[in-house]
Amino acid sequence: MKITTKTLQKEHLSKFKAIITDLDRKPHLVVILVWSNPASLTYVGHKEKIAKEIGATISVHQLPTESTFESVRDIILQSNDDSEVDAILLQMPLPDHLKSHTRTLLDLIKSHKDVDGLTTANLGALISWKQDSLIACTPQAVMSIVEAHRSDLAGKHMVIMGRSEIVGKPLIHLALRANMSVTTLHSHSKNIQTLTKKADILVVAVGRPDTITDDDIKDGALIIDVGINKQDGKLIGDTNIIDQERVDVTAVPGGVGPMTVTYVMHNLLAAYEANSKCAKVGSQEKNRLSLSGYFFILLLLSFALLLWYSIGIYSSEILEMHQNWLPK
Repeated sequence: MKITTKTLQKEHLSKFKAIITDLDRKPHLVVILVWSNPASLTYVGHKEKIAKEIGATISVHQLPTESTFESVRDIILQSNDDSEVDAILLQMPLPDHLKSHTRTLLDLIKSHKDVDGLTTANLGALISWKQDSLIACTPQAVMSIVEAHRSDLAGKHMVIMGRSEIVGKPLIHLALRANMSVTTLHSHSKNIQTLTKKADILVVAVGRPDTITDDDIKDGALIIDVGINKQDGKLIGDTNIIDQERVDVTAVPGGVGPMTVTYVMHNLLAAYEANSKCAKVGSQEKNRLSLSGYFFILLLLSFALLLWYSIGIYSSEILEMHQNWLPK
């Protein structure tokens, strides 16, 4: 059966819209887009559309391809310091001359504003199973689809093809949180077909058409196709399953992609809450420091008055003694 996520996405977005309606201000997402390739423009366009639909604010900084590391860095730092900006997204991929700086730029984003969940701090928090960290959007999208189409996940065997920081690695830990057994396959793996045929849930995130065909799966499996490839002017995934009565497989497009954008909005709301708490704590700290400053000034004034009074008494005693010494 071909799985689309239109209904699932609609349910999530309705909840987000209701939440935003009751907030003091609209959650604000800043997107930094360097190298305006067609795919990136499409992805950002989807985010703008969904943000508008739920009532959030999105600001896109579209920079030319030749932009320097410093120009991207400065926007990140400015957005970090802006209390009205709740979340920051650095659109991937970056142009070739900036790719070596990807990790550095990502880690400049404050972890509570990292809407993609890709900073070292958030990836580390996921590994240690911290509940309040922001998690990469595509792995969350995959798990939401799995949970919608399969019950009692404990003990189920998930096979993940691909080990990227965006999909494969975070997904391992989300599957483990659900008490699933996990196998990861990559370019150096052996006996791949043997392993994929054992998968109750097969996640394919390789970026290559026809990676998985009918011969590579077992009956009743759930196939999550994360890949997006362009072939003969059409978008296709990493799988090519002819007999779709045997298995459940997500559509491309219309499967994982819409839910990934949905989880960008999910993370935006989480970032809004975290940013609001930080702003409140910062305000309290500022007030505390202000009060401390007032007390310090009062202490100085008290000391000055005491010193002035002491000097006055001392001066009076000296004057009296001096007058007593004078001949009468």
